Amino acid sequence: MNVSASRLDPYVIMGFENDTLAHETAHILGKELVPIKNSQFNDTSSNVQIEMKDKHGLENKRVYLIAGNCRKESKSVNDTSMEIFLAIDAAKQAGAKEINLYLPYLGYARQDKVSQAGEPIAASAILRMFACAGANKITVLDIHNDAVFGSLGTTIGINKFAMEEFAKRFKQKKENGIELGELIVVAPDKGAIDRSKLFLEAMKIAGFANTAFAYFDKSRDYAIKGHVQSMDLREVELSTGEVLIEEKAKEAFKGKTAIVVDDIADTCGTILRAISDNIVGRYEAKKAYAVITHGVFSGDALKKIADTKELAGMLVSDSIPLREQVPSNLEIVSSAPIFAEAIRLSIEM
Repeated sequence: MNVSASRLDPYVIMGFENDTLAHETAHILGKELVPIKNSQFNDTSSNVQIEMKDKHGLENKRVYLIAGNCRKESKSVNDTSMEIFLAIDAAKQAGAKEINLYLPYLGYARQDKVSQAGEPIAASAILRMFACAGANKITVLDIHNDAVFGSLGTTIGINKFAMEEFAKRFKQKKENGIELGELIVVAPDKGAIDRSKLFLEAMKIAGFANTAFAYFDKSRDYAIKGHVQSMDLREVELSTGEVLIEEKAKEAFKGKTAIVVDDIADTCGTILRAISDNIVGRYEAKKAYAVITHGVFSGDALKKIADTKELAGMLVSDSIPLREQVPSNLEIVSSAPIFAEAIRLSIEM
C-alpha cells in the first residue's frame, strides 16, 4: 500500500509521539509520522506541540491526524479530548489547509441521547468541539450511533468498520488448522443487527460462504445496572436465505460455532453471561467467539474473559490500549490497515 513520497508531499500524517497505532498507520503508507509532543503544565492543563522540522512545515498541507479519544496510561478521556482539540488548533495555526481527524475511539460515544432531563448529548458535543477547532472531516472507527454526525454542520462525519480485519483473522485460524466447524454470526440484540450483518458479509468475502446468521432479543432489569433478565433466540437465517423461527431456529443453531458481534465491551458481564448461559448453555452452540471493536475492559473484565471457559476467543481491535496483561483467549487485531486504506483513498481522490 506504499504511496510514493512525491505524491504524499502535500500530505502530512500526524499523531502523538507515543501512539503506536498512528506510527503503524504511517508505516503502512510508507510515510514518516509527524509527532506531537504532549505533557502537562503544573496546573494540569495540557501542553501540546507539533514537532515540525521547519516553521513552514504545515503550510498549505492536508493533515491526517490519528488520535484515540480514550484513556491512555494515566490520562483520562477528558485529557485526551483536550489534547486532540489543541492538536487540531495547533495544525490550523501552523497553516494546514485541511485537517482530517481519525478517531480509533470516541470516548463519549455512548452518550448519544438525552435519557433524563438536564443531560447533554455528549457525543455530539465532543465532535462539534473538534470541528470548531478546525477539523474538516472526522472519521470514527465503529461509532456507537452515527446519527450524532448530524450535528457537525459543514464538517463531514464518516463511520468506518473493522469487520474485514476481524474476518481475515478467522481465515488465518482456518489456514492454521484450527477447527471452526459450522459458523453462525450472532447479533446479541436488535441494535447489533446491522453491525453483525456487515461482519457476516466480510466473512463470506473471506471464504466462509456457508455462514449462517442469528439474532436475539434481550430484556433488561434496569434496577440492576447491566443485568439482562432473558436472552431469546428470534430467528436463524441460513446461508441459502431461508429464515427459521422457534423450534426450527433452535435446532439450526445447535452445534454451530457462534461468533457474537458488538461494538463495545465494558465490564463484559453481559456478553460473557450471554455466551455461557444462553448461546452455549441454553441454545447449545458447539463453542463461541466474540468480535468486539472497542475493548473498554473496566474493572475485572479481563479476568472474567480469562475465566469464561465457554469463550473460545475474543477478538478486539487496538482502538483502546490495554493497561493489563492480555489473557490467552483475547486477541488484539490492528486497526492500522483500516485507517491507512482510508487515508490512501482520500489522497487518491
